[in-house]
Amino acid sequence: MKKEFSYKDTGDGIYSITAPMQEQIYLILGSEQAMLVDTGMGAGSLKNYISHITDLPLIVVNTHGHPDHAGGNGEFDKVYLHPGDYNVYMEMCTEEFRKQDIIKQSGQNHEDFDLPLVPFIENIIPLEDGQVFDLGNRKLEITVVPGHTPGSICIYDSLSGFLFSGDTVTATPTWLFLEHSSPLFTYCKSLRKLLDKYTCISRLYPGHLPSPVASDLIVHKLKCARNICEGNAEGIPFKTFAGEGLLYQYKDAVIIYDPCKILNISYLI
Repeated sequence: MKKEFSYKDTGDGIYSITAPMQEQIYLILGSEQAMLVDTGMGAGSLKNYISHITDLPLIVVNTHGHPDHAGGNGEFDKVYLHPGDYNVYMEMCTEEFRKQDIIKQSGQNHEDFDLPLVPFIENIIPLEDGQVFDLGNRKLEITVVPGHTPGSICIYDSLSGFLFSGDTVTATPTWLFLEHSSPLFTYCKSLRKLLDKYTCISRLYPGHLPSPVASDLIVHKLKCARNICEGNAEGIPFKTFAGEGLLYQYKDAVIIYDPCKILNISYLI
């Protein structure tokens, strides 16, 4: 397993950073400010690493509150997170939880990485649906997309047409079986919202490798979820380090879901 950060300059003022636990982090440069999308698990100093890429003032945003996306928040004065994930963040981003998470994911102790773990602090600023951040020559818009977590967001860059999709749309399986995950039908509505709101998404930058991926993955994820919701598909049992659910695949889209959390009341009315 890699024990250091690395980055790729993907052009358009965007740097794709891979952290020691293989987390995907993005640095988006404007003419006046830069946005850091997610902070990883907090193993090693992300802040020090990106200081070698840019000295622009940073806006730090979490796509959601899971430890592999918000664990490094403690290095920064303030971080934007949607309130729907505040409880997730407070529970899962503590140092002890992250240490146990590293062991579960890798089979190795945190000490084996020889990297310091960023301290946990409560430095969250509420993020709103539709909020826009102006970096100078580019504007980034926040869209709230409950599903993977209740406060998941995506970030749209109007300059490039790129969507930074966190764990909402990834080429890896989308986890919807967690205790705090929204019902599958809510996830369907979130994907429909993205497609209706942004009709010219040119590329996706997800929270896990591979990255970037083609934008039609959103359509495939929606069809995958709809097939389950409409009773046209049933997954097979699948176990992960964080729990288990049913796994179903449609084309290149994979979802692991809880069969007891498929529909919500609004679907039945």
